[in-house]
Amino acid sequence: MGHPNVKVKPSTGTVIDHSSTTSTPVAQLGTQIIMPANESRTYLVVQNIDDTTMHISFASPALVSNSIRLEAGGSVTFNNSWVPSQAVILRCSSSGKFFVAKEGI
Repeated sequence: MGHPNVKVKPSTGTVIDHSSTTSTPVAQLGTQIIMPANESRTYLVVQNIDDTTMHISFASPALVSNSIRLEAGGSVTFNNSWVPSQAVILRCSSSGKFFVAKEGI
């Protein structure tokens, strides 16, 4: 039945904002590191807030065949028991497209 008098303190920390716009389009090798590797990362969210599909991967170039696809308005979040610590790499076919990227430490 549980222990009603036990309270779990949620983990807290600092949020680092890496939100920006895409740089070089894919036709010109358009992948960009949007977050450097960080062994202290405890939370990670990337959201595509523009109208063009984006892809993200970790530690290696974001190719369509090896990455997480983010449609317009789509997002990916890592928290809780496992968060990637490698660099986060973004791919987009157009420059100047907006994304939100935040990590917790």
